[in-house]
Amino acid sequence: MPSNENPDRAARRRARKIAFALIVVLVGVWIVWGWLGRGGPSGGAAVFTTSGESAGVPYTVTVVQTAHVLKDSDLHNVIATALEKATWLMSASDPSSETSRFNATTSSDPVRISAETAAVIVSALKVSEQTAGAFDVTLGPILRAYAETGDTVAGPSDSKLDALRARTGYEKLILDATASTLAKTEPAITVDLRALLPGYTADLVARGLDRRKVESYLIEVGGQRRAKGRDPAGRPWPIEMTSAAQSGAPRTIPLEDSALGMAHAASGPVVDARTGRRTTHTLESVWVLHADALWAQAYANAVLILGPEDGFLLAKLLQLPALLVFRGPDGTPNERTTPAYEERFGALAAK
Repeated sequence: MPSNENPDRAARRRARKIAFALIVVLVGVWIVWGWLGRGGPSGGAAVFTTSGESAGVPYTVTVVQTAHVLKDSDLHNVIATALEKATWLMSASDPSSETSRFNATTSSDPVRISAETAAVIVSALKVSEQTAGAFDVTLGPILRAYAETGDTVAGPSDSKLDALRARTGYEKLILDATASTLAKTEPAITVDLRALLPGYTADLVARGLDRRKVESYLIEVGGQRRAKGRDPAGRPWPIEMTSAAQSGAPRTIPLEDSALGMAHAASGPVVDARTGRRTTHTLESVWVLHADALWAQAYANAVLILGPEDGFLLAKLLQLPALLVFRGPDGTPNERTTPAYEERFGALAAK
């Protein structure tokens, strides 16, 4: 049936339909482009980086944002707040920190601590139990004695070491995690959380960024790393693992939504708390992956203390992705990876 509609009016109607269709297509393209662009700068990603020192420990934080962009000043505040809190809770050099105040008391009465510090002590005590006491956060007096002698190989004399060992022992700490209190059965017992503080600090920064809905970040505190999402190029964060004992090019692994803890023998004397003496094995570097940087660092330190055999067995038993670098009898560098590491990284584990 022929239409009686005015030709001009019909033309305008067709034009409106075409314009509407173009708008729909453009909006669709914009949405898809934005979605695809979340992986990298092509999508308008905002990249923020800051670095410095906190309690003498270097840190670097890189943030990648696309959909939800915070101001640089807001990111600075989030990061600074987390760094200050970690120092206030557990710094050994700050006399006002919670651990310093606990160390100063000689009473056996329970001392109230924050839930955050209690959680770190829980982790430390668990790792001490898992290593039969080789890892111990009460070892501070012995570590200081090694530093004072100026000879980190021989260390303190047997008589001095015996006296110092009476002032150590994780079993002399009494933690009530529910009540958030910590007590000591020996007046001279102290806790030194420096072997855990960088990892815990990275976790604390991560929680602050997560609360502000930050999509992607890489946090490094004292060599301990915590990653979420992807780097500015849209890839998992590439992490280089280097050791003085390695030969050839360093390994690079993709880190995404997890943490990587590391421990190096070159960083200072590696002391087995069970003997109070420096270890004599040839394990030089350890990397451990975990969901949290605190646990990753704790286990990396534990494996380093136990050595290439017992440390590997612990990591394997706990199903931890771990890489161990050690020297063979002839001094040549060797690497060993746990089954969990090989399963996670596939072909990269063989490099």
